[in-house]
Amino acid sequence: MISYKNDICKFNFRVALIIYNEDKTKVLLQTSKGCSFSVLPGGRVEELESSYDAIKREIKEELDLSVECELNTTVEDFFNLFDMNYHEICYYFLANNIKEKDIYKKDNFLGVEGKDTFRWVDLEEFKNIEFQPKFMKDTIINKETTLKHLIVNEL
Repeated sequence: MISYKNDICKFNFRVALIIYNEDKTKVLLQTSKGCSFSVLPGGRVEELESSYDAIKREIKEELDLSVECELNTTVEDFFNLFDMNYHEICYYFLANNIKEKDIYKKDNFLGVEGKDTFRWVDLEEFKNIEFQPKFMKDTIINKETTLKHLIVNEL
């Protein structure tokens, strides 16, 4: 995985996937054990792996889903989490075809690896829950599809 830590910060190259339910009233969120906030499903890119291959692999590993998706947002993000400064590059994809339709019937379920919980959250409720990164909330709530690049410095 492309992630390293030095004396200044931790660097991550991540991918994440926005997955709406069939009528686009809910979004699928992931919460790791011990975390107070939720994130979009995803993970880190491996060396010599494209971001597109990485998101497909991560979603297969975590949710056992085969997805087709398109790039939605690229972000250069600088933030502090658990007293560590981060420099993160993240590619956010939007799912546009999920073959395993039974995912829409599941709620509050453990991922394949058994360590993270996944749940469907109504977009109205989503406005008020603790979610990271906060700057992606509007993109998700408004179901934005125009590709954009953000630089976010929260340090």
